[in-house]
Amino acid sequence: MEGAVRALSLAYYFKDDEEYAAKATQLMRAWFLDPATRMNPNLEYAQFIPGSTPDAGIGLIETRGLADIVDAIGLLAGSAPGHQQIRKDLKLVQYLLQWMQESRNGREENAKKNNHARLYDVQAISFALFVRRNDLAKQIAEAAKEKRIALQIEPDGRQPLELSRTKSMELQQL
Repeated sequence: MEGAVRALSLAYYFKDDEEYAAKATQLMRAWFLDPATRMNPNLEYAQFIPGSTPDAGIGLIETRGLADIVDAIGLLAGSAPGHQQIRKDLKLVQYLLQWMQESRNGREENAKKNNHARLYDVQAISFALFVRRNDLAKQIAEAAKEKRIALQIEPDGRQPLELSRTKSMELQQL
């Protein structure tokens, strides 16, 4: 869903074709808003690793693509008014931002020292901007300088804390 909405919103933005906006909006409504098909906005058990605690905070990384949804909604801003309504209807973003900040799982991910924490920041900043909490977005971005970049990235670009993981995102991308 995330990839399709991203592609459709980009297609709408560059081609100015309402069909792309309509399909992107249809997918978002089905996934987030329609009571018969919407997702359950609970990330307590979003990821499971055999032998680990069933409700570990690691599942937050599974929603990293939701930052693309927020961007897609921005790209659809020039579309027909019916498609713009999705921004007003999508209250899930406020819920997710609050959950990330207040839940045990969200706090655990924020405290990590690898890609989980960076992706926490990406989502939190994106969601904060979406709900017009620019102050919070700026605060998270400013903290990332020391909390993420200085701590996690070597001058040569290596990320030792990420490379030490069994399924490093850095290694997966090579």
